[in-house]
Amino acid sequence: MARSEAYDSVRPLHELRIPVARYKPMRHLDLDLEHQRISDVTRWMCAEMRGWIGQKAQVPRLLLIRP
Repeated sequence: MARSEAYDSVRPLHELRIPVARYKPMRHLDLDLEHQRISDVTRWMCAEMRGWIGQKAQVPRLLLIRP
């Protein structure tokens, strides 16, 4: 993976960190997309960790039942 591709994938996650840390509303975000980005970046960094997160994460279930 080229550095620019990695940067393009990580930059939106860095921008997501600010509203999450400050408990800001996130209704305007595509949470499915954000979750996929997190999964992708984690897999690139460590496939084993991605597997562990996949087993523990409740985000997909919560996204299905959201109002």
